[in-house]
Amino acid sequence: MRKVLSLLALVTLPLVLSACTGKSGSNVNVVTIDLTNPNQNLNASVTPVTNVNGSTNTNSATNVNASTNLNTNTAKTVTVKAVSVTASGFSPAAITVSPGATVTWTNNTAGDVRVASDPHPTLTDLPGLDSKTLAKGGTYTYTFTQAGTWGYHNFLEPTQKGTVTVK
Repeated sequence: MRKVLSLLALVTLPLVLSACTGKSGSNVNVVTIDLTNPNQNLNASVTPVTNVNGSTNTNSATNVNASTNLNTNTAKTVTVKAVSVTASGFSPAAITVSPGATVTWTNNTAGDVRVASDPHPTLTDLPGLDSKTLAKGGTYTYTFTQAGTWGYHNFLEPTQKGTVTVK
């Protein structure tokens, strides 16, 4: 992370400084950039400096917006698991994922399928898990947010079952 911020500072610092310096004989500002903020925000402040002639630059129009947020804490790894629906059932029939993982089912049969939450036919264990009818080659994606073991089945062939364990 420090390397990225250091590189960013090397690239942007000359641009910030060139934007804040004036012509010969004009007022000059000192730009302070804090790269050690625990929230990992890029904080910049402009401090007026007294010129050689004794005047102080008080032009607030040269301030740098200090609310620029690099927002590096929100990067997440998203896990996507693939399940194939075949004539003989789901492959793999049981998978384990972390909360927030996405599972994609692909219909690799010659006919229609419907991926749905257990129990059949009420689908009440995880009501949002219902692909409706998927034609040959169709896909259905669901993101699991709740921990637990979730059973599902092919609504059109209820003996074809699978489970997703979220932990």
